[in-house]
Amino acid sequence: LREEMECADQYVQIMQFRFRNRFEYRNEIDESFYSVSLPPFSLQPLIENAIIHGCKGTDAPLHITVSVRKTEVALEVSVEDDGIGMTPEKLDELRMRMEKEKGKGLGLYNVQRRIHILFGVEYGLEIQSEYLKGTKMTIRLPKG
Repeated sequence: LREEMECADQYVQIMQFRFRNRFEYRNEIDESFYSVSLPPFSLQPLIENAIIHGCKGTDAPLHITVSVRKTEVALEVSVEDDGIGMTPEKLDELRMRMEKEKGKGLGLYNVQRRIHILFGVEYGLEIQSEYLKGTKMTIRLPKG
């Protein structure tokens, strides 16, 4: 997770320049979680989606937060934004694309596939979104 966050922080700096500081990014991860094993390039596609899709159609500032929490059954790494969000139809479409290796959503498909291969299908990427309220993408991993 430490390496993933270092890459994510560098990516965010580049995107801050590109998007002229239209978003705020917060890392709320307790350092005790930095030793958690995470497939490479798992966080960057989630942050990328939050920035690109969260900024669409609005001039309002976007807020993105990365966090980790431990539940009774899993470890959850989340990227949450307060951007435009998705309609239920768009959310269903994205969830279906995450399961197929074609078209748009290939980055999320790759994250999902690597998690399934490494940890099993009971773990993976979950997406919650509400139109005009924001999106939360959560990577569920074994608690370890």
